[in-house]
Amino acid sequence: MRQAPNRTGVCLVRIESQGNSTLVKVRWNPDIEQVSTERVVSFEDIDSAVDAIRDFLAAFVGEGGSL
Repeated sequence: MRQAPNRTGVCLVRIESQGNSTLVKVRWNPDIEQVSTERVVSFEDIDSAVDAIRDFLAAFVGEGGSL
């Protein structure tokens, strides 16, 4: 069985308090050697941001990574 090549992903979370609301920006890239795969998404609720981060991690692991 062939082993998947090594790669490095990154997920950065930024949270801002905006008066009575919260803005969460999630920036992720499953392969830092390919800038075109970077994505930035904004969320107004924490649960949606956490779900997106969980999906990113699951996809990364599913593509040959491990946690």
